[in-house]
Amino acid sequence: MLKFRRKRFQVAAWFLLSMGITSIAQGQVECADPSLDDVVGGCETTRWSFGAKALFLERADDDNRIFWGPNGNFDSDELDLGFQAGYELNGRYNLNDSNALTVRWMSVDQWSDSHRDLVGPASNATLNAALPFTFPGVTSIDGIRTSDLHSLELGISRRFNDAIRFTAGFRYLEIDDRIGFRLDSFSTTTIDTAAQNRLYGGQIGLESELFRSGKWSLDGFGQVGLFGNAAKQSTLLDTGLVQLRDAGDRGKLSFLAELGLNARRSLTSQLDLVAGYQVMWITSVAVASDELVHSNILVPHGVDASDSLFYHGATVGLEYHY
Repeated sequence: MLKFRRKRFQVAAWFLLSMGITSIAQGQVECADPSLDDVVGGCETTRWSFGAKALFLERADDDNRIFWGPNGNFDSDELDLGFQAGYELNGRYNLNDSNALTVRWMSVDQWSDSHRDLVGPASNATLNAALPFTFPGVTSIDGIRTSDLHSLELGISRRFNDAIRFTAGFRYLEIDDRIGFRLDSFSTTTIDTAAQNRLYGGQIGLESELFRSGKWSLDGFGQVGLFGNAAKQSTLLDTGLVQLRDAGDRGKLSFLAELGLNARRSLTSQLDLVAGYQVMWITSVAVASDELVHSNILVPHGVDASDSLFYHGATVGLEYHY
């Protein structure tokens, strides 16, 4: 895992040196200066596009009851992951007036939140799992949750007309999710669930310039794909005296849909400011809270991987083309 992360950041560094690009929504081959479109003979085709943008994405919370007892309930949505900053780096090379090669890297590290609940006099707290487990004398429960998202796309696009491009290519995604609890009672008990998803597959999509006026333009993109998901989960209950574990892995077929909209403002003949909004939905993935409530520490259940994730948020960045 460490070796893969090192390679991943080497790829990101290479893109930074190349100046990256903003969005796969760069939908058509354009002149470096749009004002030259009206000149007889036009201008040379833009060959390369590079840039980078910041992401501010929210991962929608799931709602699972984890614990209940006389002192109240602890639900997974009380660990609110909210919005987290990340980055996107893209590149495009136009082979000719119609065809282009594209690459896109997206990364959001460490959505995280913590919460304390079931605070009160010593009483029972029951873990809501496939095999419910009751802990006596609990005075509080501390929970923490983290999640990561990383995505790499390699594709080719073909222009249908001046406004629409068709895209197709390979995509790889990493989604890691973790949830943990510490129960304070006569002794300290910890419960930790880690869910891992590795998705490999293909996707197709459309890109379109929706509007252009002077130095302003609006474009959008949509893409869907099918992926093989190598899903894993591991749940560990540690009482300090005994450790019990439920773990497993399985392959799942996942579906992904992504939409984006970008407004552009030309700052110079080669530099654009881009701001937009995007959403992404992924099915059949392992989510930590869901794996915990399906766990069985006496008869391991493996991995469920039947949840869906929804991401959305704002983007802003720069694009350089020549």
